Amino acid sequence: MDGPIADRRRQTAARLRQLLAALESGDDAAFEQGIDALAREREDALFARVARLTRELHDAVVELRVDERLARIAGDEIPDARHRLDYVMQMTEQAAHRTLDLVEQARGVAVGIDAAAAHVAEAESVIADNHPDIGNVAVLLQGIGDDLRGRSDALRGTLSELAQAQEYQDISGQIIKRVIALVCNVETALLELLRSAGGGALQTAPAAPIQAKAGDLAGPAVPGAVAASQQDADELLASLGF
Repeated sequence: MDGPIADRRRQTAARLRQLLAALESGDDAAFEQGIDALAREREDALFARVARLTRELHDAVVELRVDERLARIAGDEIPDARHRLDYVMQMTEQAAHRTLDLVEQARGVAVGIDAAAAHVAEAESVIADNHPDIGNVAVLLQGIGDDLRGRSDALRGTLSELAQAQEYQDISGQIIKRVIALVCNVETALLELLRSAGGGALQTAPAAPIQAKAGDLAGPAVPGAVAASQQDADELLASLGF
């Protein structure tokens, strides 16, 4: 079988025959020179292979270091997504607390409606006892009182359902926290990968602006960042794909 391997085998066999001949003839100098030549040939082949592997590794590292997209994801886009997720969680918590506060205020209004209904019922009773000649007014007041009590009960039921609906915030908050933890882990892994490649992609020079795709939303004004819109909740969630 011909080829580089076969050629090397023939060369090695020839050298070994020369060494054997020098050894049999007692030519120590030729024998030592032959041994040295074999050792150098072996070392040269090893160094060539190491050099080739080193070059391949160097090329791979250089390719990774010049991957601006990877550096931009690790240094800009992932932190931006993490900050947006943090902001979403803060907004949902604030919205939930604000909603519950409004529920409590509305319950106070319901108490006021009950008190008004009680006053109407009291007035209806007084009129019915002292002015039987205007009994139709008493009947009207009784209807108004019943209507107020019914509306108050309906309002309380709606407020209770609204308060229970805020339980979504606890669930969504847990999910968002898990997503944030995952994003942080990915960010850390990418940064370590880039640093191990020499850190060339993590220079402080400003990166080229990311071209926005058609239909993308700028998102709300996240604290510490510049944004083009103030429609906080809707645009932020839309920019995150929710």
